[in-house]
Amino acid sequence: LQPSSEYSPKEVVEIVLSALKEKDTPYPDAGIEQTFLFASPQNRQNTGPLSHFKAMVKQPMYATMIYHRSVEMGPTEIQGDTATIPIIITSLSGQIFGFLWILSQQKASPYENFWMTEGVRKVNLNQTLNAM
Repeated sequence: LQPSSEYSPKEVVEIVLSALKEKDTPYPDAGIEQTFLFASPQNRQNTGPLSHFKAMVKQPMYATMIYHRSVEMGPTEIQGDTATIPIIITSLSGQIFGFLWILSQQKASPYENFWMTEGVRKVNLNQTLNAM
């Protein structure tokens, strides 16, 4: 899937998490490549190139999203051109983690009006539960 102005912030997160759940479908690291496509230009500049981004996603902080068992998404909060979504992920091993997904609505071409991932922060699980 390609980024589009048709996707809401929640839909972007659902696309990315689905890709990470099936990281190696249809080929190795396809899910991470899909995730990178939905990263904002600023995010790509900070975390790229793709080879660096792949290595980063495989680090313990983010690796819990790969092949996860389940996801629970809290309400989307939009303030101006920024959206945040609290997420609870149950990892493949059964551990539970809280994250805050941060998206921004792009202003410049070729992504004008697209919601894209600006960052993902691991947060205290109790904070995540309170936000839900």
